[in-house]
Amino acid sequence: MILIFLLSWSQLHGQRSGFSKKEKSNIEKFALVPFTQAVHSDSVNVTTFIEIPFYTLQFVKDGDDFVAAYQASIGLKIKKEENIDHRVWTDSIRVNSYEETKSRVKNRKHFFSMTLSKNEMYEVVGELQDLDTRKKGIITKNLDLRDYRKIPSVVTPIFLLDLEGDWGFEPGKIPTRGHRVREIGEG
Repeated sequence: MILIFLLSWSQLHGQRSGFSKKEKSNIEKFALVPFTQAVHSDSVNVTTFIEIPFYTLQFVKDGDDFVAAYQASIGLKIKKEENIDHRVWTDSIRVNSYEETKSRVKNRKHFFSMTLSKNEMYEVVGELQDLDTRKKGIITKNLDLRDYRKIPSVVTPIFLLDLEGDWGFEPGKIPTRGHRVREIGEG
């Protein structure tokens, strides 16, 4: 009888733990998006974007404006080995209305490109830290370039949209996977 009670209790408790999963905080809701392009028979160019929606940051009133300061970084390493490269951006966003601070559309983007060997598995790590609250979000993406060794190799197409600036591809073109490219905002 006691054994049945303990088994039932553990079964119920195990099912309930799925409901108590911590929801992501806003600072963890940025996007980390790597794009790959075959450039040589032995290498692939990887351009990685970090997209920071305005609502993920804490804005502070400064006169008539609202300002948010942040530090964003993208790191690249061989899976379970040494770091290859790491880029850091420290910046601030200034808007003049409270509604813009909560925008899920306006965002700030940073990127970097690197040519890598197609014989490895890589890990791309994006970090975002709000410099006012000191909260930090981290996203990790696995990037397996070994599939590019296969003959024939099927390459995921990259669709480019018109957007002023240099985005690591053709001048005035930014890559998209559909819903991820949004208005930049002047911030």
